[in-house]
Amino acid sequence: MKKTLLILVLFLASIFDAEAQLNKANQAAGSEMRATLPSAGSLLMELANNLDSSAFSDNWGSVKDTWMNDASKVTNPVELGKLTSALIENVKPTAFTDKFNKDKSGFMKSTTSPNNLNDIGLLFEKLQVGLKPTSFLPQWASKSNDWLQAIKLLK
Repeated sequence: MKKTLLILVLFLASIFDAEAQLNKANQAAGSEMRATLPSAGSLLMELANNLDSSAFSDNWGSVKDTWMNDASKVTNPVELGKLTSALIENVKPTAFTDKFNKDKSGFMKSTTSPNNLNDIGLLFEKLQVGLKPTSFLPQWASKSNDWLQAIKLLK
């Protein structure tokens, strides 16, 4: 009887220890994942950095550094909407698809009222689709899928 009780106690102790180790590993993996998730501002910067210089208006050179600095720090959806709007205002109309240009005013209106990062992700997706493929640097073709996947993680 004592032997059976001892075996049961050891068995239960090993289960609790294994569960504790799994919880610790899951917490570490979760914090690593959160640490590697890009911010919405960095995703917007990545999009801007992968646009060909010919896609930008002449004004972009004078506002780019301030815009990049602001984008590197922003976390608020409303401010992200404003930065998205500012980026669009500095991209030539010829860099956008005809469909995007037809609804550009509607898109610009949607940048003024994002409620959360999910709304921002949808704006970013629409913006990326609204830009002609020729408006991007050649390497964007190999980066865009990862960028779109990262946008889906915004919450």
